Amino acid sequence: MQKRVNFLFILFFIIIFTSCVEHNISIIVYPEGSFDYDHSATGDKKDLLDFDFPLPTGLDWVINHNFNENSEEYNFRAVKNFKDGENFPQSFFNSDSISNEILLDHHFSIDYSNKFIRENWDINITYSSRKASEKYPLVVQFLKDQDNPPADWVFNGLTYIFNQALSETDIGFNLEPMVKLDLEHWLNKINQNYNNESLQSNFEFIKNEGIKIICKNLLEKASIQFTDLVDKYENEARITIDLADDIIELTTVMPGLLISSNADSAFGDTLLWRFSGVDILDDDFVISAQSSIYYKDRFQWFGVLTLLFIAFITLYLIARKVPDPMKMSK
Repeated sequence: MQKRVNFLFILFFIIIFTSCVEHNISIIVYPEGSFDYDHSATGDKKDLLDFDFPLPTGLDWVINHNFNENSEEYNFRAVKNFKDGENFPQSFFNSDSISNEILLDHHFSIDYSNKFIRENWDINITYSSRKASEKYPLVVQFLKDQDNPPADWVFNGLTYIFNQALSETDIGFNLEPMVKLDLEHWLNKINQNYNNESLQSNFEFIKNEGIKIICKNLLEKASIQFTDLVDKYENEARITIDLADDIIELTTVMPGLLISSNADSAFGDTLLWRFSGVDILDDDFVISAQSSIYYKDRFQWFGVLTLLFIAFITLYLIARKVPDPMKMSK
């Protein structure tokens, strides 16, 4: 029986955690500072449409996909041209059904400057850390080595979800000790009666049981608030877990001569970065590159004009100090 349980557990994780999505992002920067953002994604339809890595949406995007077909592999592509100085969305998620603060955060800054003798193009992109080890260190340990899951990693996630939700709920000073004690007793019971496999497969039932136990001593307003917060932090944990298997490959082409970059590799005029959701579990993933065009002839002409201007001003000042002969004759 134990062998059968382990086999089902392994099969479950093969199905859940190997259905990764590959994102291929191309950014082409043009001399005047505008850029094309081209986002292609391939994988399981459900994984493409979930919340871990929201895909671009909206009428201002050129979008193609095969989501309406019956296919073994689904593809998505969105393209948009951004003008110089146009804001890039911090997230592609356009709904209030999930709190923005738990979604994948990306900060894009693509700047162009023209200083006459030099033009500069700067790319700075940050995919923000999930700060996962601060919340559920055993979950992080599992995500980094899924072949050797630590004991109680699912319980570690459950504990954070409920403790964090309760800490943000306005339960009232007089009820706080009793409610915290109820939560502690319930979590101890769950830890004793469930292992990773059984807790994973019964997670929804166990979560609802915990909500009932906590809410029985709360006023209606606090009960609703606590339930919403449990859902919020459960979604946050699921997004972090789902992201771990996503692969992101970002390439960019910039005008001018490359001055600096932290790219993984370069071929021709194309820079490449490749990373996964594991890379942002605890740290920001930062992409940066700078290119420039230095106009030597402009500098020379600028130098000549500057010297001529200085000479003109000098002669003018000298001329002002020379006495006027007409005035002297009088």
